[in-house]
Amino acid sequence: MNKKTKYVLLCFGLLNFTIAGVTDAAAYLDPGTGSIIFQGIIAVVASGVAIFVTAWKSVLQFFNGFFNGNTKKQSDKE
Repeated sequence: MNKKTKYVLLCFGLLNFTIAGVTDAAAYLDPGTGSIIFQGIIAVVASGVAIFVTAWKSVLQFFNGFFNGNTKKQSDKE
């Protein structure tokens, strides 16, 4: 048996076990679970805003230094 045939059989076997193992889940989401999900979403949004503000300040500092009018080089100051 060549390598390609072995991989095809392995994939077929794994797919077969995956499909055979699917059953209905009797899932229940209580209010605590919804609260945790909501807190996670709020944390992701707050982190994104903090990262954006930090990056924006860095961009503004770069352009303020770039367009500040200080065209003298470091060697000219000495």
